[in-house]
Amino acid sequence: MFVSPPQFTFKHGWAWRILMALITLTIVAFAAVEYRDSHEIDPWFLTFALVCVALTVFAFIAIGKIEVRGHDEGLARVSLFGVREIPWNDVTEYRYRQVPVNYAAHFGLVGYLLMIFARKGSGSATLQRRLKIKGQDGAAITISENVRDSEEVIGLILSRVQPRLLAVARSYLDSGAGGSFGKITLSTNGLSWKGKDPVPYANLMKPRIDGQKLRIKAQGKWLDLVAVNCDAVPNVFILLDLVDEQLVKAGVSTQNVLRASSQIDRFRAK
Repeated sequence: MFVSPPQFTFKHGWAWRILMALITLTIVAFAAVEYRDSHEIDPWFLTFALVCVALTVFAFIAIGKIEVRGHDEGLARVSLFGVREIPWNDVTEYRYRQVPVNYAAHFGLVGYLLMIFARKGSGSATLQRRLKIKGQDGAAITISENVRDSEEVIGLILSRVQPRLLAVARSYLDSGAGGSFGKITLSTNGLSWKGKDPVPYANLMKPRIDGQKLRIKAQGKWLDLVAVNCDAVPNVFILLDLVDEQLVKAGVSTQNVLRASSQIDRFRAK
């Protein structure tokens, strides 16, 4: 167990609890209508309704107990089922995901209500952000869009793990060992996508996160050289920072292109 007091503590928000409550209330309303019309309720339907109510009550309690705590030593997730801890120095990888979402388009009035609650403290009503970090022992903690102030939590976590992981990846690249980021490989010769011949850094342009995808273009090419979901790329911000540094070394004037065009500037631990 971590011995230092938490530096930050966050709980899950209300969005999914409200959705579950609305679904349960709908089922109960159907049961009430059936009883009003026939003065009896099918036993199977009654059992189903009672199970839904019981599960909703349990979910309210269980979700309310979930906390994400950041300590000097690492990150902890506390729930009814125990405590999961990952020391900061044991973090080997993170996966970041952001997805543009229109709740109202998918769920109507319920979606609109969810959007209102998701907007509170999120910093963005149109993006769902998720961060999953993994430790050396394979343990993982996921910060989902259901965590209250999830954007702030993700920023705090990245500020702790990004500098060390970036320094390690930079040392490997500078030594000639290169680095692998899913289907993307960096080497002293350039960037390789899906094992193809590397494209020199001087020929790369517009590396950015666009919506839910990481996009990298090559000069003179109309189509993207790389277009892949962010969460398919381990340590995606480290990749972007390394490419940015190599562009500068290659004499390409980036004018902070990544930080100027990216929607996740605040997560860059520079």
